[in-house]
Amino acid sequence: MDAFDDLHERFDRLEAAIDRGLNQQRNLLIGSAVLILAVVAAVWAPVLILVARAGGAGG
Repeated sequence: MDAFDDLHERFDRLEAAIDRGLNQQRNLLIGSAVLILAVVAAVWAPVLILVARAGGAGG
């Protein structure tokens, strides 16, 4: 029974390591997505403001 318990413990540790790795990957992807959205917003906000001002002045 000890061999089975040892195998079960090793499997649990492997499963925990995989879960930690997947959580790390998920957090990295979420952080990257937020960073990309922030950059896009920072680039496009001035452009949209200029377009809105130009449209308002021309009308």
